[in-house]
Amino acid sequence: MPSKRSIRWFLAVAAVISMASSAIWLLCGQDEGPGRGHVEITPIPRMGLSHDLGRAAIGEKVFESQWIGASRKRSCGACHRYEMGGVDFRRHGLKPNEGAYTRSTVNSALAKRYYADGSSSDLKEVVERMVAGREFSDGGSADDAADRIRRYDNGLAQRFNAVYGCEIAGTNVVDALVHHLRASVSESARFDYFLEGDESALTEEERRGMEIFMRQGCASCHGGPNMGEVADGGGSAGGRNPRGLRGLFMRGDAYRKYSEMPRSPSDEGECQAIESFLKAL
Repeated sequence: MPSKRSIRWFLAVAAVISMASSAIWLLCGQDEGPGRGHVEITPIPRMGLSHDLGRAAIGEKVFESQWIGASRKRSCGACHRYEMGGVDFRRHGLKPNEGAYTRSTVNSALAKRYYADGSSSDLKEVVERMVAGREFSDGGSADDAADRIRRYDNGLAQRFNAVYGCEIAGTNVVDALVHHLRASVSESARFDYFLEGDESALTEEERRGMEIFMRQGCASCHGGPNMGEVADGGGSAGGRNPRGLRGLFMRGDAYRKYSEMPRSPSDEGECQAIESFLKAL
């Protein structure tokens, strides 16, 4: 019969192996889930992304401007509500209750791929498409948006003149929005500290939730530094957004029509563990 000392030694070694396996699995990737390939999860950069403060400030004004859309009634911020993590938990399409749910703009500039099919890696192209999309901003183009701002918001138009050194145009409307999104990077959370090597940053329950999150294949889509990109050839599932991720998880397979999100675990304890992990983001 093994001694108590040998049992304690065995348990200690098993715990170390388990912790090391979890770290390797998290940092190096796994192949479970929707089959998206290698998954890499890295911390949010502490210094954020490079951006011009003046252009980002104007971009924030454009983001909240009702003149961005052809109807002159809806701003970007009407759906991407920062007080709710950059989302509004609603579908937006040409018909009621159709189309995709709002993706978070928080940390969206960190994504490597955009759209459900991963067809774009260019944030500027994505902004241009959003400004012109009928389902998002009621149609038109960036030049049309610039014309409306020039006509109805002279103060904002003058700010463009001061910062860009030229009259407002569609190109600098898009540029200002890009700088605003690059400035919209969240501060490091406990999960980022854990990724940087602080093993005490997450509780045992949160680590268990992290392991289930990986096992369920969630990280196959919610990977990268913003926990919302797909690493190899897939599309962005939104930026690092604890409220959005928790809401998506609690809805279960609400996104199934638009993505390959697996069903939530049926075990109540596992559901609670994942929610605890998501709160650490």
